[in-house]
Amino acid sequence: MVQVAQRMGLLVLAEGVETEAELAAVRALGCPLAQGYLLGRPVPSDQVPLA
Repeated sequence: MVQVAQRMGLLVLAEGVETEAELAAVRALGCPLAQGYLLGRPVPSDQVPLA
């Protein structure tokens, strides 16, 4: 799916990445972006830093 989306010019993001092994796997597939507990836990809205 990563390759299909990239060929269509779409940006691909892997969701639910919880371990280093999962992150390595999605990166090996060519997926440039990821989100999940490994990279950032949920926080209350009043604790989200503003850019």
